[in-house]
Amino acid sequence: MRAVTDWMSEQWRTYVGNAGSVRDLRSNMRGWNTPVILFCYLGFMVLAAGVFYLGISSSAGGKVSISRIQADLTGFAYMVLGMTELLVGLIAPALVCSSIVGEYQRRSIDLVFSSPVGTKYFLIGKLLSSYRYVVLLIFMILPVLSVGVVLGGITMRWVAETLFMASMHGLLYTAVALPIACTSAKIVPAAAYSLIACIAIALQPLILMVPSLAAGASSFLASMTPFMALPSQGTTTLLFGTAMPNWLLGSLAILLLVRVFTVGAGSALSQAGSADTMSLRIHSLFLVALVTVLVSLSLGASIPFAPSGGSAGGASGHAIFFFIVCCYLYVSLPFVSVWSYASDRKSYPNGLFLARLALRGTPASGLPFLISLVLTATLGTFAMRWFGDLSTLFLDAPYVFASWAFVLLGWSFGWMGSLLGGNQGVSGSRRLFMAFTVVFFTVPWVVLGWISSVLRDSSVATLWNPLTFIGSEPQVAMAKGAGMLLAATVIGLFAEIGRKSQAQSMESRYVGV
Repeated sequence: MRAVTDWMSEQWRTYVGNAGSVRDLRSNMRGWNTPVILFCYLGFMVLAAGVFYLGISSSAGGKVSISRIQADLTGFAYMVLGMTELLVGLIAPALVCSSIVGEYQRRSIDLVFSSPVGTKYFLIGKLLSSYRYVVLLIFMILPVLSVGVVLGGITMRWVAETLFMASMHGLLYTAVALPIACTSAKIVPAAAYSLIACIAIALQPLILMVPSLAAGASSFLASMTPFMALPSQGTTTLLFGTAMPNWLLGSLAILLLVRVFTVGAGSALSQAGSADTMSLRIHSLFLVALVTVLVSLSLGASIPFAPSGGSAGGASGHAIFFFIVCCYLYVSLPFVSVWSYASDRKSYPNGLFLARLALRGTPASGLPFLISLVLTATLGTFAMRWFGDLSTLFLDAPYVFASWAFVLLGWSFGWMGSLLGGNQGVSGSRRLFMAFTVVFFTVPWVVLGWISSVLRDSSVATLWNPLTFIGSEPQVAMAKGAGMLLAATVIGLFAEIGRKSQAQSMESRYVGV
């Protein structure tokens, strides 16, 4: 009982009574700068809403139907909330970056960590202080939206749900900037990279929704992106026979993403094998499992994807979604598949494959952790589909195999890039990883596309491009997967032999000294 009480007290101290959050919020609200900014923000929103509303009233002229006016008022609310989402996306990451990078520039970060607080307390304080400011910006538009409620077109429930989701988007943008700010030395580059990351995060649900949209099914992913959050209000997703509001599922998924980005920032501030690194990897596995299971359930029946030849067959909607997930996992490879002797000790290579270290964050844990991620995604995407109809296993197997080979080939690029560019640090290894990716995938895509345009035969690019296996016949997908797996094995083994030779050379020099 005492342990539970202590844990609850710690959580209260971290999330409610966080001294860093209170200090940063008071610092943001001090002086005349903040009131002037808030006044300009509200004035701009009122002016834009007034111009829009005057346009509606002047176009009506007393001769337009009530349904038309209500539709215009709904568009008025969409405009106000859309501008709010845009401004929140611009302001939220800048607040975090200025707060965290400012600690480094003032050299007060050492004083923070020399006090009896951990990385979690520090990061949650920065997150909450920026989030409170964002919530203030969002709820300042209530007087503007009240016009649409009083005159018709929107309801108070719709306003409450949309404002809540806008605040959740602001929380997500704030969390996205945390790991970037923790690894940056200047405010402007950190804010620019954070803005790019926020745009990318906002676009990802649209990509993941492609199979669901093809099936004509609604998805909780729509509420996670500002591009579809407004029209998705009131929609539901059927889970185990129960209709769940998409705003509720989307907000829960956003909270999980916020947790992942927060522990990711903590991992960036700590050494390999730390509790933050282990927590990051555990949360990543859980996130992959949750997203794949929920999207797989929302897909329902299989979506046939006709191959380029027009014949029957092709990848199902589940296989398409699984390949999209593998593309996301590929993006993580520059962080889990590289090593270097020229960086800090957590990047020193300690082997090729050590399953017992899968959660520790060292180079030897990269491959087992990657396999765990892909296996989790496979089970989350296909478990219910294969359990319902075992024959679908044989239909999906070629595309699943090719997707696995694609990810493993990317890991071999990271291992080889570390061998050739590790003397420049982890950044050099990552640059070579990107170079290998461009050479093996992007260049053939462009060259084959040019050849197809010259020959006026699209089958050339489809047949020889390794990444087009998702739209190919099963036997072609299997052949492309086998080719990528063979390349991954050759490149990976060659890089591992070179790594061992490099380690022996360094050891002999050390012994000689």
